[in-house]
Parts: sequence; C-alpha cells; structure tokens
Amino acid sequence: AIRVDSPHQDRPVLCFFAGSPNSCARRKILELFANEPDFDVSTSFLDDEAYQQRLLESQFCLVLRGSSHTNNVRLYDNIAHGCIPVIVSDDFQPPLDQWLPRRGL
Repeated sequence: AIRVDSPHQDRPVLCFFAGSPNSCARRKILELFANEPDFDVSTSFLDDEAYQQRLLESQFCLVLRGSSHTNNVRLYDNIAHGCIPVIVSDDFQPPLDQWLPRRGL
C-alpha cells in the first residue's frame, strides 16, 4: 500500500488534478493532459476516500487558481499526502510570507 512517506518513484501517477474547468489555466491543463499517460487530470469529483488515495498515488499535484484563491485546503491536502504541489496562479501568497525571508533563501 502507498503511504504518505512512500518514495515518489513508487507513486504510479506522475501528475494529478481534479476540478472544475473554471479558469483559463484549468481548461488548458485539461485540454493538454487529459489523455496523456501518467497524468490523471479530469473534471471528475471523487469522494473523499478516492481523492485521498489519488493524492497518495501521485508524485505531483496541480494547484490551479479557479473560483477561489490558490491558498486553499487543496494545497494543504497535497502537502499532507506527500504529493508535491505545483502551483499555477497569479494570486499565490506563500504561507507565513510576512515572517519567512523567502527572497533570501
């Protein structure tokens, strides 16, 4: 069974996204990658258990701006399940941005 701490090379899905096609970036990702091997991108909404399993099976998870801001529960779901978030957004503000000197890192 795949666990949160499973090495990424053991995760069979290269990239995962499930969500509404409610932004330009989301529509483009769905258009380009819906039929690509190793990608699981769709507008299908999974129940909680299936969604969590898909996060555990995926190496990278897309976090795309949609009708809500990018800093939402999906970002933290990805991190909690060991899926590397790939953020595509023009409104992302990193957590603790005011206190962490990111520009100097």
